[in-house]
Amino acid sequence: MTRAASAALGDWNPKPATLNMIGMAAEHIDRLHAEGYTPTLRQIYYQMVRSNQIANSERSYKNLGNALNQARWAGMIDIYALDDLGREAVRQISWRDPTHALEWVSKIYRTDWWRDSDTRPEIWCEKQALSSVLDPVARRNGVYYLACKGFVSLPAIAQAAERAEGHRSFGGASLRVLYLGDHDPSGIVMNGDIERRVELLTDKIEIVRIAMTRDQVDEFDCPPQPAKLTDSRARDYVGRHGYESWELDAIQPSDLDALVQWWIDDMAPESVQQRRDQDEENFGMLEERIREMEDDWKTELE
Repeated sequence: MTRAASAALGDWNPKPATLNMIGMAAEHIDRLHAEGYTPTLRQIYYQMVRSNQIANSERSYKNLGNALNQARWAGMIDIYALDDLGREAVRQISWRDPTHALEWVSKIYRTDWWRDSDTRPEIWCEKQALSSVLDPVARRNGVYYLACKGFVSLPAIAQAAERAEGHRSFGGASLRVLYLGDHDPSGIVMNGDIERRVELLTDKIEIVRIAMTRDQVDEFDCPPQPAKLTDSRARDYVGRHGYESWELDAIQPSDLDALVQWWIDDMAPESVQQRRDQDEENFGMLEERIREMEDDWKTELE
């Protein structure tokens, strides 16, 4: 343990119950890592609640957070095991040499798979916390992803309207926004708020709420949370849905991934897969050309 870690931990001497909780959390973290996800603390909390390993309460959530923070300092769990939601420095891109730069370009090379499609999907989510799950889905399908961070901003809506109207590079195709939000007093109305504001700018955007719905609460066995009664929309929500609410974080990452992928697959014309296959072929040609250029540069330097 480093001197800094020792100072941060102080006299931390975890009880057997805390060590047991950390061990169970580590198993969930390892499983999600194996599936390709970096979970947030909130997601691990719901994994443990669903497994009846901890109580579904704010106190349990805080205890878990404190224990995992100490465990990461102590080296019991990797420091980078959890997604800390964008708390990292912004790195300026640089390369070793021209070949290295071309290799980077080759990895991001992609044509517009959806350019002949009448309707393009975009993935919008209320919560930034789920970006580690949803952004990879967007990337592998060549579509836009937006973490709304609550009620979406006017500039974000205006930019979507511009995309739909073809002011960018989209050729006038309409957009279908696949929206994911919490089932709580504010989350349940956010997609309606987006729809009302979008209609003021364009008629080429359709908002489809694909999660979370009341049926999905049962389908995915999501633990409830008390509805936030201080929310100005609580009275209407409680009248319609009762005093419980549900967070997107409670859905297994793999289930969220599969849900969004199903909607995208349902929209995709054959041309999307054809262009994806063509890009794979072009990628091989690009790599070969980069190797040839690298050999040329080495010869010139000699």
